Amino acid sequence: MADQTAATHDLLAYVRKVSLRDDDLLRELRETTADLPGGTAMQVMAEEGQLLSLLVGLTGARAVLEIGTFTGYSTLCMARALPADGVLVSCDIDDRWPAIGADFWKRDGVDSRIDLRIGDAAATLDALVAERGPESFDLVFIDADKANYVRY
Repeated sequence: MADQTAATHDLLAYVRKVSLRDDDLLRELRETTADLPGGTAMQVMAEEGQLLSLLVGLTGARAVLEIGTFTGYSTLCMARALPADGVLVSCDIDDRWPAIGADFWKRDGVDSRIDLRIGDAAATLDALVAERGPESFDLVFIDADKANYVRY
């Protein structure tokens, strides 16, 4: 599991013990991702996924944009928090890693809420503005290549 925080191991273990709401499917996707090259460095931590889910619910988001899918752990967390008619558009440069997550999305029954877009994210964002109009998303999560954050 990714440990990308400045918290000590003991503090992180405590937080996970008292506040992490986990289930078998999320755990399985994290473990599958951890076995991939760069998997533990690139996946969001379970606590981050839980926070993203909370933010989707608290904001009442119906349309979420995610830039950077990887294996779709954060995608799954946010899609679960959407209403049944909500949509999460997730962008990634390649379909190799999101294909892993797609199986988990389907198994969880949220695949109909996820619109995966493959290609250069900047071009995808331009297409989304043309397709949906400006300000068409309630929540945006950017977790892609850091060098292009300004472009996104």
